[in-house]
Amino acid sequence: MAPAAEEARVFAVLREAGAPIVASVAFSLYTQAKHEWARDFEHREKRRPTDDEVAGFVRSYGAITLEVLLAEGERVFEDAAIESVEIARPAIVAEALRGGFWRAFWPSFVATVAFSLALALVAFSAALLGFGLPVAISVARG
Repeated sequence: MAPAAEEARVFAVLREAGAPIVASVAFSLYTQAKHEWARDFEHREKRRPTDDEVAGFVRSYGAITLEVLLAEGERVFEDAAIESVEIARPAIVAEALRGGFWRAFWPSFVATVAFSLALALVAFSAALLGFGLPVAISVARG
C-alpha cells in the first residue's frame, strides 16, 4: 500500500473511533510522530526514507497505538477547551458584574407592563362590544 493510502487508513480508523475534532487532533499527533521519525531516520541513515519504509512506519500503528493517539487527542482537545474558558473567564465575569440585574430587570418590567396594558385593552374592548364571560359578579351590600 502506498503511504498516502496507509495514511488514509489511519485517518479512517481514527475518525470511526472518535469525534471528528478529536480524530483530527489525534491524526495531527500521528503526523508529528511520522515527521519526527522521518527526521530521525534521515539523520541516522543520511538519506530520506523510501515509500516502502514510510509505509512500514504507518503500518506499525496498530489498534492499541491508535487508541493511545485518540486518548492523547482527547486530552489535548480538553486542555485547549479549558484554556479557552480560562482566557475568556475575565471578560465573562466582568460582563456578569456590570450591573446585570437592573439591566435585565427593566426590559422585563416594561414588557410585562406593556403586555398587561394590551391585555386590559383587549378585555375592555371585548366588554364594550358585548363579548364577555358569562359570569355574573355580585356585590354584597351591607
